[in-house]
Amino acid sequence: MKLKTLSFSLLFLISCIQIFSQPKREQFINHILLTEIYKIPSGLSGEGQDSTEQLYYIYKIPYNRLVFEKNDNMYTASYRLTVEVHDSITNTIDRKIKEDKISVTDFDKTDDGNIYAEGLLSFQISKFKKYNLLPVLYDENSDRELRLNKIPIISKNEINNRDDFWEPIVTDSKQIDQGNNRFFVLSNYDGCIPFSMEEYSLLIPTIDTSLQKIFVTLVNDKDTVFSNNISEAVTLQNSIEELDGKIILNSKKSFMTFKNFIIPFVNKKLSEGDLIINISKSKDSATIAAFHKKIIWFNKPFSLMDPELSIKLLKYMESDTVVDSLLDFKKKDYAEVLFSFWKRFDPTPGTSFNELMNEYYSRIDYTMKNFSSISGKRGFDTDRGKIFILYGKPFKLERGSNQFGKVVETWIYKNPERKFVFIDDTGLGEYKLKNS
Repeated sequence: MKLKTLSFSLLFLISCIQIFSQPKREQFINHILLTEIYKIPSGLSGEGQDSTEQLYYIYKIPYNRLVFEKNDNMYTASYRLTVEVHDSITNTIDRKIKEDKISVTDFDKTDDGNIYAEGLLSFQISKFKKYNLLPVLYDENSDRELRLNKIPIISKNEINNRDDFWEPIVTDSKQIDQGNNRFFVLSNYDGCIPFSMEEYSLLIPTIDTSLQKIFVTLVNDKDTVFSNNISEAVTLQNSIEELDGKIILNSKKSFMTFKNFIIPFVNKKLSEGDLIINISKSKDSATIAAFHKKIIWFNKPFSLMDPELSIKLLKYMESDTVVDSLLDFKKKDYAEVLFSFWKRFDPTPGTSFNELMNEYYSRIDYTMKNFSSISGKRGFDTDRGKIFILYGKPFKLERGSNQFGKVVETWIYKNPERKFVFIDDTGLGEYKLKNS
């Protein structure tokens, strides 16, 4: 039995980014496929030296974009990703295929946009030629194929930065320890830094391994959020590999040696928007390299997309007087007003991300998806929706029928101990709260 009938044609909303091209981006939510492209020299360039480099195509697919089927007590999805490398006159140079099968026992995971299938395909290419990547994604359960947009591979010489600094790499702050080795896990979010409660680090690679420190300034939408010397670094012959379902930065002989300067917890003070990374040798010296990245709230609640609606939806936790007072501000200021309101309830005021705000609007999204009725009543305006917004998912849900044949749902909570009984009197899914 198929659990999701999502048309694979919707996958044309795909967003693919080439890490060295830095094209203009929009805010993409619930991506179909997140990709990053890295090029790492196989050795030092120059006459008599290796003229090839390793091209890495890294991807992750949210579970909620795959079609799962139920077999016994398991939910299973299968996909195949084919990537071709074409030269400038469209000749196929290489083709790699990645197939994977995913099985879970928890139904909720099949519809979770924060759980991903990750993978890696690598190619050896010439440093001095231009190429295009042509990815094709096939979902087995839906029998649908999506031909993704062509991705141009940009030469390092076309980048407007000093040759000895390379594109910064976003990694998870938690590293993997395996024996005597410590691996950096690539976050793999389209080359962007996630606006998230999770913590991420930024690696700034340079081939100038003699540097003892660099001075880095981070400008987030015109606000300088970081300006300091960075001396923490790890020297690796950078290569990228798969390890236990994760994509890691490793060290491999014959690859070029990089000194990777580390900015831990880089997203702690960052807000959604643009980020400029300026690098110099000291506080008072000129900028020698600059890079641009985006801060994106992946899987941002849809109920937060419209700040005016988001303010109105505060009615479940605040009085009409408070809501009206927020709406008295100019519309152009609604987003700032909303974030200022939630700042008072922020459980982690030292970071930009507000977990409570995210939870509140994620619950509202859930009600829209699960409790909206046939008559057109919006999920957050239903009795079940209002209780879900305030209390979250019940510890236990019981469903049966009463003596009149009406469907009855009983929600039981442990902390605080509460019980809510809803009855579908009309048979249209409009459950009414009868007692609590």
